[in-house]
Amino acid sequence: MKLNKLLIAYAIILQLVTAIFLLGAQEPIRVASLGIFYNLFVIPQLGAILMLLGVILAIVGLKFGAPNRLRFLFFLPQYIFLLLTSGSALNYIMQGQYADGVIRPWQFIFIDQLHSLILTSFYTLSIFNFRKEKSERT
Repeated sequence: MKLNKLLIAYAIILQLVTAIFLLGAQEPIRVASLGIFYNLFVIPQLGAILMLLGVILAIVGLKFGAPNRLRFLFFLPQYIFLLLTSGSALNYIMQGQYADGVIRPWQFIFIDQLHSLILTSFYTLSIFNFRKEKSERT
């Protein structure tokens, strides 16, 4: 249970810092490794605000109790942004370049973006396991 909370807290911190930097950046594409993010949100600051809302909902789901099924839903917006990050990471690896056009060998990008892929995988397990543990106790 504590590991699940720790993983969710890690994702909260990571996205909170990313969103803050996106809101204050002159060139947002240089801040975050979210290539798909820029295709979805013409105005990166709008995406950053939505990311902040996802962070707030995850904090609420983590900190304050809610019925089991509803609590699980608090983590979904943040999970969607993690999926976007992982999708971007896979895209970079396959293209051999980052969103800002920096070309690197795919192995370099794979190692650089591996944390994103691992976090998304473990976050998936955590939110489902978190829900399961909560429902078993009640």
